[in-house]
Amino acid sequence: MKVFHCLRRNYPVLAVGFTYVIVFCLLASKQGIFVPISDAIAQFEWATKSDFMRYQLNYQGVLMTPWLPMYPLLIKLINVLTFGIMPPAVLLVGFNFLLWIMLIIATDTLFEDHNIQIRRYGVLFVAMFPFTGLSQITYMSKDILGILMVICALIASRKSSGTGLLISTAIGLLTHKLLWPFFLILSIFGIVKKYYSKLNLLLSGLPLVFYSVAGNVFNPDRSIWWVVLEADGLMRKRYLIVFDSLFGWMFGGDRNDVILGNLNIVFVGLITVAIVSLYHQRKYLFMIPGITIVLFGLMMSIEFAWTLFRFGAIGMVSIIEWLQSNFVLMQILNRKSVFYFMLAILLLSNIIWMIHEYQYNFPSKFFLIKELLYFRLK
Repeated sequence: MKVFHCLRRNYPVLAVGFTYVIVFCLLASKQGIFVPISDAIAQFEWATKSDFMRYQLNYQGVLMTPWLPMYPLLIKLINVLTFGIMPPAVLLVGFNFLLWIMLIIATDTLFEDHNIQIRRYGVLFVAMFPFTGLSQITYMSKDILGILMVICALIASRKSSGTGLLISTAIGLLTHKLLWPFFLILSIFGIVKKYYSKLNLLLSGLPLVFYSVAGNVFNPDRSIWWVVLEADGLMRKRYLIVFDSLFGWMFGGDRNDVILGNLNIVFVGLITVAIVSLYHQRKYLFMIPGITIVLFGLMMSIEFAWTLFRFGAIGMVSIIEWLQSNFVLMQILNRKSVFYFMLAILLLSNIIWMIHEYQYNFPSKFFLIKELLYFRLK
């Protein structure tokens, strides 16, 4: 019953998300992006340039590559349960859409002690985060599973559930390496608050250790050192020792670096304000998502400045919690027109991002679409 009430309360976000996915799938299938094959995700055309290519390498032998296995394992499980009859495109988009709905429910649960309006805005900004909230469904990225696990870990921490935090952390550690700092800080926080033991911390890391050892046995050339190598690539600075992802564009970079850098400055600035306010309110748990995003901004190089937006939905948890204590802003946000205006802006940002990704991955087809539109308008 709680799930039903949650979905009914957030029906505008659900309706927009569902429509977005359907429209995208129809347009994509018309343009030949979705290739109807049923035997191997490796032949799925979208993956030729997207992050998903890594998972396709995992598809026949998950332990033989260095990329974390949780998302491809779930994909493989669903493929088996559906007897392999679902086209890869349908399977992938459908699975991510299901994860997105679960993210809505989890976010609503995280803010269940708050008023209805805060819960609705929490869902709005996490599920439809600018540029990436909806596009991660159709871009078929593992990020959505990782963000879901972080939200679940926050729920477990809020309820002082050591078991819940253990399970969320174990799954999250096997989902995305960039999310490891979130789970580490949440685990340390749980140990300090005494609802999470050091034994739980060790147990949560066992699946990752097993995976690393097994991967090294199956493929000795790719040991645990790939973590160090990737970390070095992510954090190697181009212009500044710190905050390169925020201010590096001032010393070089193209137009995209300038746009993304300025967006990151605004985003990290808002999170910093929220963190300071939450500290004075002693809401230490809700500071953790924001602190980790700020650390990303501190350490990431300008080449990976987009990471702040990939996982920015997690940082919104701190901002939403801060909004609740801001009487002036809440007076504005309580207006229904403001909510729907924000919904429209967030939807537009996700559409813009998907057009960008479409153009990047399929430039020739994107050019044909532009020519066709120009001809018809003319």
